Amino acid sequence: MAIVQGSLVNKTLPSSLNVGIGGGYTSGGDAFNWNGRISQTRIYTRELTTTEVQQNYNATKGRFGL
Repeated sequence: MAIVQGSLVNKTLPSSLNVGIGGGYTSGGDAFNWNGRISQTRIYTRELTTTEVQQNYNATKGRFGL
């Protein structure tokens, strides 16, 4: 697995690359994993605007009692 920092906008990743969501590495090189649940994951081909992020949140928050 490769470490990709920051935004993925304008980055091309090889199709053979494994993608991990919900973990990372510390500055000392230690790995950590998310200790919880991620209900939804979406990957877009472009950076979303603040308005689009808010619309997505509002469209699904009722599923989780928010």
